[in-house]
Order: sequence, then C-alpha cells, then structure tokens
Amino acid sequence: MILAVGLGLIGLLLIYFEFFVPGGILGVMGGGLIFVSMILFAWKSTSLYWIVFDIFAFLFLLIVTMRIAFWRIKKKPAIYAVDDQMGYVAPQYDKKLIGMKGIALTDLKPSGHIEVEGDQYQAISESSYIKKGTSIKIIASEISRYKVRIYHD
Repeated sequence: MILAVGLGLIGLLLIYFEFFVPGGILGVMGGGLIFVSMILFAWKSTSLYWIVFDIFAFLFLLIVTMRIAFWRIKKKPAIYAVDDQMGYVAPQYDKKLIGMKGIALTDLKPSGHIEVEGDQYQAISESSYIKKGTSIKIIASEISRYKVRIYHD
C-alpha cells in the first residue's frame, strides 16, 4: 500500500512540474504513475470502499495540485518564459493610413509592397491582381499589413 501511495504522490509532483517545464513528458509520466498507483492499490486492497476512496482521494489531490500550480503561475511565469519574451509587443499598424492613397511598388498578387507618402508598407489586394505602379487606396488593416484596392480618381 505504501508503494501505491508513494507512486501516486510522485505522479502528482510530476504533474505539478509539468506546468512549469515545457514538453508534456512530465505530465504523461505523472498520469502514468497515478494510474499504476491506483491499479496497485486496487490489487492489494480487500475492500471496494478503499478502492473508491483511493480514486476520489487522488482526483481531489489532482485538483488541488492543479489549483496550486495555477496560483504559482500567476505569481511567477514559467521557467522558459523568463527574459526572452518579456517586453514583446505584437506588430501594430498606423490607423491614420486607412483611407490614404498611394501606389503599388510591386505587383500585388495578392500581396506585395505599396508606397504611401514616401514610406513603404506590406499590403494585400482586396480581391484582384494589382499591377506595379497602379494607384491604390488603403481600406483596412490585417495584423501587420494593409488591405488595399485600386483607386480611381
């Protein structure tokens, strides 16, 4: 019985560490140890009551382990996300450019480059092929590029 409980506790510990170390291996190993623990406990147990108690006890402890891990993650980020991702800012676009006119620097089939007021930007054609040198109008933005259409004076 002590071996079964010990394996189960080690499994819970591995599942806890899985929240802080990437990969999934620790979680799989922890789940496997808990499963083996329950089988050993059921094999050695003489009463159905103790088997059911063991299952509910480990489910309760698993929930507690996960709650503690989530609480710790809020206080301190994962081991692998210390400095390399701090301060990362997603690409943004200049909202003032929407509605402005420019020219296609490259063929847009459907993506390419445009020029607006002397600055170069990535763009995607709204619906069709646009030849290099064609007048365009910016109509929207998609993440880090602009959506354009042919501009007719």
